[in-house]
Amino acid sequence: MGAALKALQPSLTLYGVEPTGASGMSQSLSCGRFLDKVEVNTIADSMGAPLHCAESFAVCQQVVDEIVLLDDDALCRGMIVAFDRLKFSLEAAGSAVLAALAGPLKGRLTGKRTAAILCGSNIDEASWQQLIERGRNSQPT
Repeated sequence: MGAALKALQPSLTLYGVEPTGASGMSQSLSCGRFLDKVEVNTIADSMGAPLHCAESFAVCQQVVDEIVLLDDDALCRGMIVAFDRLKFSLEAAGSAVLAALAGPLKGRLTGKRTAAILCGSNIDEASWQQLIERGRNSQPT
């Protein structure tokens, strides 16, 4: 998706979002090479790739301008934003962009045309409720 957007509008700023407990792409970009193994400890399991391949690393290197890191509590708060404001029941990975917009990116995009991709409902009701409760009980840092 990012490569297509950058091809259509090369001047856009593309933000990636990663959990702090699965920040392999951030680490790979900092090192200048993809990591063969990544430690994964996050509630956003679909964002927790245990390794990165040359192809995905190369695409990110070319199109991602900045990666925003979020802890699991912030991801839970993103789920709350999705539910309370949009009435979407998204898993942590699916609402990560909302957590980034409400957290580290808050205020930085004011007045700018912004698009966000929301996806992910691969979660059972009991787990979703537990993470929503965690988010409501956590405080932003």
